[in-house]
Parts: sequence; structure tokens; C-alpha cells
Amino acid sequence: MEQVISYLSLFIGALLGGIWILYWQKPTEKVLKLIIVFGGAFLFATCFLDLIPSIFEHALIDFNRIQPQKAFFTSFFVLLGFLINIIFEQFSHYDEHNPDLNNVKSTKSSSLLLLLALSIHAYLEGFPIYINDQPNIPMVIGIIIHNIPLSIFLVAAFRNSNFNKTQSLLLLCVFASMAILGSLTKQLVVFLGNYDTYITAFVIGILLHVCFTTLYDNNEDKKYNLQRLIIIIVAFAFVILLPDNFH
Repeated sequence: MEQVISYLSLFIGALLGGIWILYWQKPTEKVLKLIIVFGGAFLFATCFLDLIPSIFEHALIDFNRIQPQKAFFTSFFVLLGFLINIIFEQFSHYDEHNPDLNNVKSTKSSSLLLLLALSIHAYLEGFPIYINDQPNIPMVIGIIIHNIPLSIFLVAAFRNSNFNKTQSLLLLCVFASMAILGSLTKQLVVFLGNYDTYITAFVIGILLHVCFTTLYDNNEDKKYNLQRLIIIIVAFAFVILLPDNFH
């Protein structure tokens, strides 16, 4: 039952942003930026308080033996994930610093390329959703928040490239399904369990790049920077206080 609730939350959460601008109105650029900052801060805290301790616990201690080689390769996959996401970003043309919905790429081919890049991104993010057959609640919440601006950006691209509302919603459903598909892949493809630490490390690298990109922005005024700082602190506190972080 927990699995069904987690997956439904991920699917519906990924649709929320798109439905918001399809049937209501576009959020202001400032509001969208603050949502992006909150999501980035939430995932950043989740990485350091949940995912990173988990992978290095497995990398450093296995049957009471320290394994420095495994720790090295774990760190290597974090760096690899970071690098790969930089490459993905070049294909997606999604700029977290300047999410201008009025200047989104306007051709159907570029919109579908954006969908492909963000779907791969979402698919990989889905791998750490379940750890030891239990839902990773901070990760689930973090992905939901992170996907809201992504779905807004996607639907804006679809609409600017002359997809109608029904087509845009169907394409958005593809994106909304990807994190769930990634989680199911990890659970159902048995041999992937042998590489669980490295896969999670790779995803952490992706998430850290996302977080650094969303949290670092020195082009705004002091008032906005203060608002951003408050949002970051709130997001950190939220993750710290989640029950899953008290083991």
C-alpha cells in the first residue's frame, strides 16, 4: 500500500505544475524561481542527510571490513553523475536560473528533445525511491517538489510549439511516469541489486549538480536573496525533521 501511495504521489505531483498552466495561469518568474530553490534545497539536504550516508555506509563497511576501493568507485560515480547531468542540461536547454516561460524553444522537435532529456533525468532519479524495500520519503517529497517547475517548463514548451492541451497532457504523463518506471526497474531487474551503491552514487551526482545550479545565483537583488536564504533554511529544516531521518 505504501508503494502505491508513493507512486501515485509522484505521478500526480509531476502533473500538478503542467495542469497549473494548462488550465489556470502561468506562475510569475519570481514564484517559479522560489519553487525551484525550495526543491533544490530539499534535494540537497536529502543527499547529505540520507543518500550519501547510506551509500558510504555500504561502501566502507562490508562484513566488518573497510573497502577503500569500493569507496573510491562510489565517489567516482558521484562525479560521473555530476558530469552526465551537465551534458543532459546542454540538450534540455532548461535553465534553472532563468526559467522564462515566454522564451521556451518553440519547435516540436526541440520540445520532444526536451521531453526526452528530462524523462531520462526523471527515470534515473527514481532509482533511490525505494531502499531496502521501504519508500524513501525525503526522496519522494524532494522529487515531487523538483518536478513541479519541470512540468511547468515542459508544458510551456509543448504549448509554444503548437501541441494542443490534450497532446500536452499526454506527453506530460510520459514524464510523470518516468520516476516510477526507474524505481520499478531497480526493484524488478534483480542483477541491478549488485550495483545498487554505484547506481545511487551516480544519481546523487546528478542531484548535486541540479542543487548547485538551482541554489547558486548571484544575479538577483538583496531582497530576493534574503527570501531565497529563508526558503533554503526552511527546506533544510523540513528534511531534518522528517521521521525517516531519525533512524
